Amino acid sequence: TWQGRDQGGRHLESPVLIYQALYDVVTAAHGNAAMDRMLDIDNARSVSEYLLHSTRTSFTDIIQLMHYPDYDSYTVGHSVRVATLSVHLGEKMGLDDEQLLALGTAGLLHDVGKSKIPDEILFKPGRLDKEEFTIMQSHARVGAEILMEHKTATPLDVSAAWGHHLRHDGGGYPARPPWAVRDNVTKLLQVCDVFEALTAIRPYKAPMTPHQAFEIMLGDEGAFDPAVLTTFIRTLGLYPPGNQVRLSDGSHAVVVAAGTDVLRPLVELTADADGQPVPESEDNLINLDDEEQQELSVTELLLETGAS
Repeated sequence: TWQGRDQGGRHLESPVLIYQALYDVVTAAHGNAAMDRMLDIDNARSVSEYLLHSTRTSFTDIIQLMHYPDYDSYTVGHSVRVATLSVHLGEKMGLDDEQLLALGTAGLLHDVGKSKIPDEILFKPGRLDKEEFTIMQSHARVGAEILMEHKTATPLDVSAAWGHHLRHDGGGYPARPPWAVRDNVTKLLQVCDVFEALTAIRPYKAPMTPHQAFEIMLGDEGAFDPAVLTTFIRTLGLYPPGNQVRLSDGSHAVVVAAGTDVLRPLVELTADADGQPVPESEDNLINLDDEEQQELSVTELLLETGAS
């Protein structure tokens, strides 16, 4: 079981190694499920514990690693991003460590049912027809059934897999029986799941900006719990942490944290107006919310739109 340590027993601090560990856990879970083998849920929980630590110390660095076009394995990258966003949001909403650990694990495993969806449907570079979409929808039920076969799976693991496509107004899929109740953690994961899907690169679409994604989500009346969605937007801002932006003076920066004003985040300069990297310095950290920075603003979100 992975314990967030290297071979010498030291805790891993590198965002690259943390991301790779998360990616490997999801890859293994989907591979084992596809072959009808048992999942190592304890390992997923162990990695989630380190995810919790890393989101508190290096969330910006972790999330930056997730901005790449993983066309051939985007279902794996999607689960890693959803888990990371969910833990970050959950902490801002006041969840305790035990809840955050459970949330991270559920986020990593929520799409395991897609391991049973044929590749020609899962990776189709275009709109699914009615029959294909029905098959795709089955991944939620199938994922829950896979997890229910494991004694180490928690009720949240199962409910996240089964209910992450359920709407706040009762719509979505699978069909919800009258007695079923969605808990706040599943509502949180649903918001992160939709936002990630809208803003991610896919073989059949370019990524939306966070602003465009929020407009769609806010306009889809009844889809999301209003309180959870509002907190999510305030937590990320219109320029979420980890994104590269261009400032009004032409310089480039990476967003470190959302500000009180969703349009004015905390940023760290990375390049000057001529595109030359700037030397590392504490002065590179700029809070656009500060009164003395009011003449400086974000003018453009610099999105990755293709493979590098």
